[in-house]
Amino acid sequence: MGKKQVQHFFTQVMAGIAWATVLLLSLCSLSTCTHPENVPFAGTLSLAFPLFLVGLLLVFVLILLFFRRLWWIPIAGLLLNIVTIRNYFPLNIPSPTPKGCLKVISYNCMGYGRGETVKDENGIGHGELLARYLAQQQADICCLQEADANKDYLEKTVKPILKKAYPYCDTLRYDKTSTLAVWSRYPIARKKTISHCGNNSSGLFVVALGTGDSIYVINNHLKSIGLSEEDKSAYSDIVHRKNDTVSLDNMEEGTLALMSKINTSTEMRASQVDEVAAFVEQHKDKNIILCGDFNDTPVSYSHYQLGKNLKDCYVATANGLGRTYNRYAMLVRIDHILCSPHFWKPYSCHIDNQVNYSDHYPIICYLQRVMK
Repeated sequence: MGKKQVQHFFTQVMAGIAWATVLLLSLCSLSTCTHPENVPFAGTLSLAFPLFLVGLLLVFVLILLFFRRLWWIPIAGLLLNIVTIRNYFPLNIPSPTPKGCLKVISYNCMGYGRGETVKDENGIGHGELLARYLAQQQADICCLQEADANKDYLEKTVKPILKKAYPYCDTLRYDKTSTLAVWSRYPIARKKTISHCGNNSSGLFVVALGTGDSIYVINNHLKSIGLSEEDKSAYSDIVHRKNDTVSLDNMEEGTLALMSKINTSTEMRASQVDEVAAFVEQHKDKNIILCGDFNDTPVSYSHYQLGKNLKDCYVATANGLGRTYNRYAMLVRIDHILCSPHFWKPYSCHIDNQVNYSDHYPIICYLQRVMK
């Protein structure tokens, strides 16, 4: 085999690898547009998106170094998936936040940081510290998920701190670990459940502004990913290649078991998402702020459906991955704030990764009114 034949052979191999990577990345993007019941491994395709993206970028580097004639293949793949890539890893030119914006916080507070059962080095319960943090933020609306704690501790310690900053509060409570709460500087006129699935729910809180206008605040805690603490620890071990004594067969078996759980929970979550998306569609002329713990990344059916009539504030204004779940090796943004684009222009959406009272970080955004 001559030199040209060898070169041609490896060029063809690299072209095949490049096209395969483009195809896999595109399948991840397309899976967000189709109901998970109709897409095998929809949940794992969503989580695999960054792996295939990194793979395509590595292929691009190899092509630039050794196979320059193939440069257009990875470029075509990146352009085909540019919207999904931007949703996952947005890049924006920072702009100053105008005065008079509405400040919104969404935070899965994990039972107010487990209340008084978890304390800092000074013996102060995380519930009190978390309440102080939210009060110091001086937001206009705080949407909390898993807003449960010991009743006495909640009434005597947490609420008095929060009420100084947010005189209005209402909740939708379903069981000991499933409470949606909205703390607000403005009165909450009414509330209703939009969707409920086991320990997870979505609720409407109508916040009445002093101008006579109102905001449809939709607070969400969507179906969890379905992994136990042991499963998450196992996932972390797989990612970091820990526990070398585990055989490849056992690791493969464990991976398949994790994938099965993820895909099952994705299908269950989709039913809840459909109910919320239908509600948004019916009220798309209203002033809507939708936020919460989606338990799903920006590359998902959940994000695609809920974002059809709304704008993702993080994607529109922030930069980078924006990790909101801070446990194990899960570098994912699963907490989101979306708004009606004809009512609001978002600014300075960010993740406060200095707050460790919960297994989530709070997501914060400023909204400027563009329509009255």
